[in-house]
Amino acid sequence: MRVAGARRSTAINQHCLLIRISLGLASLLERWSNGEKDAYDQLLTHLYGDIHAIAVRQLHRERYLTMRPTALVHEVYLRLSQVRKMQWQDRAYFLSMATTIARK
Repeated sequence: MRVAGARRSTAINQHCLLIRISLGLASLLERWSNGEKDAYDQLLTHLYGDIHAIAVRQLHRERYLTMRPTALVHEVYLRLSQVRKMQWQDRAYFLSMATTIARK
């Protein structure tokens, strides 16, 4: 019974952590939408792994690899940094935009 309680407690803690992360990312997206460059840098620090995974998947589909995933992540970073006056809805919306940019 003690193990089940510990598992439940761990699951609840993980869920709470995901909620805090989600709220933090939403705050960063809002701050970036309001023109705070520092928020954009923090956002990409948090989502680098996700964007890198997108780059790996996208390049895996390419017939002739001329670019490494890290270079594609940097390209996405530069293109996203030029987006102005975008009302970012959430993490999923941001990552869908990153995916769209990676495809081009």
